[in-house]
Amino acid sequence: MDARKRAHFARLLGQERQRRSDTLDRIAATSAILASVDSTQPPGDEPTPGATGSAPEDDAAIAAHEAAALQEIDEALRLMSEEPDRYGICTICGQQIATSRLEFVPATRYCERHAPASVRTAFYLASVELAKRRLVPQLLT
Repeated sequence: MDARKRAHFARLLGQERQRRSDTLDRIAATSAILASVDSTQPPGDEPTPGATGSAPEDDAAIAAHEAAALQEIDEALRLMSEEPDRYGICTICGQQIATSRLEFVPATRYCERHAPASVRTAFYLASVELAKRRLVPQLLT
């Protein structure tokens, strides 16, 4: 992979890192607010949504997922900085990871063939999310 492509993926990783950090910050802020409020609610009242719009108890699971994703991103950035020729190479077979896959999941360490099922699911979900971000603004204009 040439330096121009690596710079492109470094930007994507930076954007993804910022997005995940922002989510963790929202969860931390919302958790602090909810902890300071009386959590008893009269029957029939709607629960207060958590930072991510789901139930507050789901925030812990989402925070754990986001923290794990941040570790993967940081490892990809470290690899890109310290061993740039290894970024974008499958850790199992040693083959180049498809550029299209890196566009969707820039921190991936696996080619499509060697990605664990959970990673393939995350790749699919990331591709749907990216498609939404790219297509929805176009549909609204």
